[in-house]
Amino acid sequence: MGNLHTRRNSIHKNITHLKQEFIRRVTLALALFAILVLGSTARAPGASAQGSAPPYVSGQLIVRYKNTITTWDKDAGEARRGDPKIREFENIPARVVKVGANRTVEQAVQVYKRDANVEYAEPNYIVRATEGPNDPQYAMLWGLKNSGHGLEISRFDRQRKCRGRD
Repeated sequence: MGNLHTRRNSIHKNITHLKQEFIRRVTLALALFAILVLGSTARAPGASAQGSAPPYVSGQLIVRYKNTITTWDKDAGEARRGDPKIREFENIPARVVKVGANRTVEQAVQVYKRDANVEYAEPNYIVRATEGPNDPQYAMLWGLKNSGHGLEISRFDRQRKCRGRD
């Protein structure tokens, strides 16, 4: 009878130990999960893992005006602020402007955001592709993986024209 009681106590201790180990591991897993989830959402949108803002071109803004604003009004507003236009995008109704002297990019963004004619203004962020296309048929598409053949032909033509053989 004592042997049965000892065995029952041993089994009870093993079960208790397994329960405690299970609870410890689940708690650890939940804590790690919470750190990962809360850590990734605690940063401001667009901030990198180090907590700093994403890099942008110094002294430049991208400004999109409302669709009702004429080119003349855009140019006049930028001239009034001392921010010359660098370029205008072809595919989107926005332009890159150079921030005038004695202002930071952040200050210029705030000035443009207060303008009722501006839809948005933001620093000219530097964007880099981190992956290639995910199209499974990308390798089958003709001409998208150009290895410079057109450049070689152009150089050859330029040399021919320079030597007067055209």
